[in-house]
Amino acid sequence: MSDLLRVLYVPSKRLARTPLWFVLRIAGPLTAALLIFASAPVASALASSEWSVEPSSNPAGASSSTLYGVSCTSSSSCIAVGYEYDPTEQALAESWNGTSWTVEPSSDPAGASSSYLDAVSCTSSSSCTAVGYEYDPTEQALAENWNGTSWTVEPSSDPAGASSSTLYGVSCTSSSSCIAVGYEYDPTEQALAESWNGTSWTSSNPAGPSSTLSAVSCTSSSSCTAVGSSGYQNLAESWNGTSWTAELSSNPAGATSSTLNAVSCTSSISCTAGGYQYDPTEQNLAESWNGTSWTAQPSSNPPTATSSYLNAVSCVSSSSCTAVGYQYDPTEQNLAESSNPANLPAPSVTNVSPSSGPAAGGTVVTVTGTGFTDASAVNFGTASATNMTVDSATQITATAPAGTTGTAIDVTVTGPGGTSPTSSADTYSYTGPPPQETLTVTTAGTGSGTVTGSGISCPGTCTASHSQGTSVTLTATAGSGSTFGGWSGACTGTGACTITMSAAESATATFTTIPTGPLTASFTANAVVIHNRCGFIGAFNASASVAPAGTPITQYAWNFGNGISAVTTSPETGASYSAGSYIVKLTVTDAAGATASTSRAISGGSGSLKCT
Repeated sequence: MSDLLRVLYVPSKRLARTPLWFVLRIAGPLTAALLIFASAPVASALASSEWSVEPSSNPAGASSSTLYGVSCTSSSSCIAVGYEYDPTEQALAESWNGTSWTVEPSSDPAGASSSYLDAVSCTSSSSCTAVGYEYDPTEQALAENWNGTSWTVEPSSDPAGASSSTLYGVSCTSSSSCIAVGYEYDPTEQALAESWNGTSWTSSNPAGPSSTLSAVSCTSSSSCTAVGSSGYQNLAESWNGTSWTAELSSNPAGATSSTLNAVSCTSSISCTAGGYQYDPTEQNLAESWNGTSWTAQPSSNPPTATSSYLNAVSCVSSSSCTAVGYQYDPTEQNLAESSNPANLPAPSVTNVSPSSGPAAGGTVVTVTGTGFTDASAVNFGTASATNMTVDSATQITATAPAGTTGTAIDVTVTGPGGTSPTSSADTYSYTGPPPQETLTVTTAGTGSGTVTGSGISCPGTCTASHSQGTSVTLTATAGSGSTFGGWSGACTGTGACTITMSAAESATATFTTIPTGPLTASFTANAVVIHNRCGFIGAFNASASVAPAGTPITQYAWNFGNGISAVTTSPETGASYSAGSYIVKLTVTDAAGATASTSRAISGGSGSLKCT
C-alpha cells in the first residue's frame, strides 16, 4: 500500500481562493521506504516536481514495517514513527540525518501486547513527542517523548470511564506545550484531546457526540485547531488554552459524506485542512479557515483516477502548499498535489490614507486593497516603506519613507502574484509641515470615569490638536462604583485606543454603574442546521449574565440536553445535536460561590430515514 499519511513543512495560512492545485509527478509505488522532497528550497522543488524515494532503515528481524508520521526541524533532522511486526506489532521510530535513516528503538509500554505510533511533532532535534495507542489489554492512548538519544513513555491521561482511547495527531509549540487529539469510547465514540505541560498529560475533551479528531495544528499554547469527522460530516474545533469550541466546517454541496484528515495553521485565523468527500465517489477535499468560517477549495483530482484522498497538508505560505495521499488509477498509487503561485492574482491597491505627509517621512499610512495576505513589500515610488504590517488580506499599515516636497508617487504592494498596478487610487503626496487635526473626546453612560491621552484629560480638557499622521493613544479609567463599557466613534473595543490623525476625529467612552443586584443567569441559543438536516450545531452565549459588584462570574456550567455537559470560564460555547428539540440548562457561579440557573429550548434539523 503506497499511502502517504503524514508530511510536515512550515504550517500554512490558508489555501488559495481559486482552484490553484496541480498534481505533482512522484516516484512510486512505495513499500518499506519514505518519499522525501529532493530540493530544500520549496519554490524550486515545486517547479521541478523532484520527488525521490529514500530507503528507510527496516528493523532487523521485522517481517514488515510502516511509517505513519514524520516531523522535521531542518533538511537534515527528521523523526518518523509507525510500527513493525517483530513478531507482534511494536512501536517504530526512525531518524534522518540528511543522508540516511536509522532505527531509534522506541520505548514500548511495559505489559503492552502491541503498540503503534501514529503521529510525531518535533520542536528541535532533541525534543519530539509521538502519540498513538497500545493494547494493555484494551486499546489505550500512548505518548512517548524523544530527548535526542532515547524514547520515554509518558503516561497519557485516559478519560475516566473510557473503555478504549487512541491518539491520532499531535502538535507541539515547545518541549513543554503539546496538544494531542483522537477519540475514546465512553460508552460511544467521542472526540478526545489531551494537553502536555512538560510533566504530565491532562484530558480536555471537546464537546460533541459520535466524533473523532484526526489531526491538530497549534500556533501557540492557547491557539490550536483540530479537524476530523462527526457522523458523516466534517468536524473542526478550536482551542483557546482553556476550552474547545466547535467551528462550522464547509461541507461540500452534493457530497453525501466528508472527512478532514489533516490541518496546518499559521495563526488562529488562518488554517488549511485536507481530506476527502463522497460525490458520488471518493474525491480530494481541501478547506481554508479565515478566523470566522471554513470555505471549500477545489483541489485537482487526477484525471484518470477513480478515487483519491488527501491525508496530509503543509504550506510555506498561503500561495505555496503541498498535500499528499493516494489515488486509485486503476491500482492504489501515491498522490501529491501543490498549489500554484503563478496562478495567484497580483495585489491591488484601492486607497491610501492619509494620502499625503511631510517630506521627512514617518507618516503611518493605511493601504487598502486586495491580495495582501502574503505581501512582502510596500514601496512609495521606488523607496521601500520603513516599516510594514500586514493587518489582513485587505489592509496593510506602512510607514512612509522620506521624500521630496511637492512630489506625488504611487504606493505599490508586492506579493506572490506580482506587484500591484498603479492607479490614481494609490497616489501619495509629500508636503510641507503637516496640517493640524482636532481630536474630540466625550464621556457617556450611567457611570463615571476619565479619559487621558496626549493633550487630553477628560472631563476637563476634552479636545486637542495634533499634526496629521500623528498617533494618539487614549486610555479610559472607570471611577469608583463604575465600569468601562467600551468605545464608540473613532475607537472600538474596551482596551486602550490608538487613533491615527488623518482627519478630525472624535471618540466616546461609555461608563456604566456596576450593578448591585443579585447574580442572574442568561444566555442566547442559536441552531445552525447541517446541510442534510440530520442534525445541527448549537451556539450559546451567556454574556448577558450579571454578577453583583466585586464578585465576577467565574464559571459557566452547561447541560446541553443531549447527554453532554461542559464547564467553561468563557461565556461562549457550542455543542452538536441530532435533529430534534432539547432543553439547555446554564448554571453560573460567581467569585463568592453563589449560583444562578436558567434554561431554554433549542431545536433544529428535520431528520429522515437517511439519518439512521
